[in-house]
Amino acid sequence: MTNNTETYLDVSSPHGIINPRQENFVVKNIKFYNFDFNDAAALGSCSHCFHDAATDQGARTVTFSNLYFDPDTVPRRIRYETPYKAIFFDTDGTLTDLGPNTWATFYQRSHSYWDACQYDDDIEDKFNGVICDDTVEVRSIKFSTYTPSGLLDGMGLKVLPYDDDILNSFNMTANETTNTTEYDDYIVDRSNYGSFNWKFKPGKDWSTPFVTGHKYKIHWGLTGVDFETMKVTVNQKYIESDQSLYLIHNFTDVRQAIYVTSGSETFENETIPSNSDDYYAGQNWVYNDTETREFHLIMNGKNKTWPESERSFNLEGVRCVGSCVEAIVEVEELESEFRYWSDASNWPNETLPVEGDDVHIESGWNMILDIEETPVF
Repeated sequence: MTNNTETYLDVSSPHGIINPRQENFVVKNIKFYNFDFNDAAALGSCSHCFHDAATDQGARTVTFSNLYFDPDTVPRRIRYETPYKAIFFDTDGTLTDLGPNTWATFYQRSHSYWDACQYDDDIEDKFNGVICDDTVEVRSIKFSTYTPSGLLDGMGLKVLPYDDDILNSFNMTANETTNTTEYDDYIVDRSNYGSFNWKFKPGKDWSTPFVTGHKYKIHWGLTGVDFETMKVTVNQKYIESDQSLYLIHNFTDVRQAIYVTSGSETFENETIPSNSDDYYAGQNWVYNDTETREFHLIMNGKNKTWPESERSFNLEGVRCVGSCVEAIVEVEELESEFRYWSDASNWPNETLPVEGDDVHIESGWNMILDIEETPVF
């Protein structure tokens, strides 16, 4: 029963239950009636997260069982709140009507693409998002602690469904360098992407729900931004029996290697097996040829060793393994002996550098720049 007057109810859009900002919240043995006015709904997400400036990162899992929604007076079972990332796990089917061990989460293109998940106008009205059957799981991954500092601040995380059968429909594979027109159209169409907001607090991060068992191409901002380091954390709800996530991040800067570490363990590159049953968290592959430049990473609830504090991985991108430049050969030259830039005889092949050239001043040269204006070298 509510003590509010009818006047207050007439101008409000209440929820019956709103989950808190924490994991492991359980809702069970509840009946809902009389939510058939304004935009009222039986369930909501993220207490006190009612505006975009809210600091909570979301993507927490709430468990439901033994619910009853009066069909005549509860048209809306769920209405999500900022940051629209909640994961609702239905253990007996009384929330989703899809049977035991099913899921509900906010609508994102990256989720609703899959056959296991349903979304249409009627489902939107009733569940405010997608509902998924028991052939998949919805689990969250957090991306945080990136460098250079400030590089990705404020940018959204973009998530694109990227399964092999999607690529095969374009008559190409994930590592093929020649794109078809259909593939290009798929990549540039922003409506194909899920988008997840960056949160300044508590830790400048993106906590993001994914439907398991699929591949996703991810990037930040409009076209993708290169990070030097990044921390990736697997949510504690992810268990060994869950299916894996296969994440693909494209990069434009040179990356000869991306090191993946967890605690004291280092994960070797080129370790993703062909059989998905053999996937475990941390396996990775760096395709650093100029035409591809992609980093592939497996995330799931299986790992050889986890740090005691949290299930996290540190990514470190490096341009070169070892030195990025050739060894410098020491050449002795008397200080009294000068070279003049304008004298072609002082240059290899007796040719003056021209605009666009890479100009290499050798060790030991006493070069004097004696031209008033230089082209861009």
